[in-house]
Amino acid sequence: GVSDAVRAAQFFGAIVGVLMEDEIPQGLQLIANGLAHELILNGQKRVHYRVISSSFLRLIVGYLFLSSLFINVAQNSDVISIFYDVLALEFVENIDDTAYAL
Repeated sequence: GVSDAVRAAQFFGAIVGVLMEDEIPQGLQLIANGLAHELILNGQKRVHYRVISSSFLRLIVGYLFLSSLFINVAQNSDVISIFYDVLALEFVENIDDTAYAL
């Protein structure tokens, strides 16, 4: 077993990670926008396939983030390592958002 402080840090780390995760809502919103609108690139060809495929990749990244978050939080037995792991996962996800915006 772990101490109550570690158990509370695990709980709050999971809650903070889930609340800060934005890949899944953004992916779902992009899929809805891609299906509802006529998306044309340079006035010549449709880009529905590109938008929807990149949105599915965002969904996959979001679910991988959540699964790695829960695995890391559940396996740690130290409060500071839980904090650092959640912080590192958020940093990596923000790098992904920056790369996606480019």
